[in-house]
Amino acid sequence: MKDAYVDIFKSLDLLKCLSKTEVLNFLAENGEYESSIAMLSEQYARQFGIDPIWRYPLSDGWHSGAFIVPVREGFMYLPYDEVDSDYFEIVLPEAATMLDSGCCERFMRELKEYADTLLEVLAIIQQAN
Repeated sequence: MKDAYVDIFKSLDLLKCLSKTEVLNFLAENGEYESSIAMLSEQYARQFGIDPIWRYPLSDGWHSGAFIVPVREGFMYLPYDEVDSDYFEIVLPEAATMLDSGCCERFMRELKEYADTLLEVLAIIQQAN
């Protein structure tokens, strides 16, 4: 499953995606919430056969987390700080930026460090039981 997803993701035609402005306008019209991101995910899934929107689950030092949204110009980093019980994550369109290779390198390093540490802790917990 992972390989099929990655293959489709690699061939994602960004020119068929909404532009950054169109995504931000969509959020302004439909609400700046995770539920609106879910609507975009459904639209993209119908269009591309996969949901190409990712949640980056770690803080970047300024925000609690973010969504990574493919747009015509590349990949937009759409952060959130708050979570609402009805709408879930409340995104911050004014803080949206485009991901560059430096950001990706930093995020990959931080995510790997987090996952490696979590795996070690879980192994310790497993041995303790």
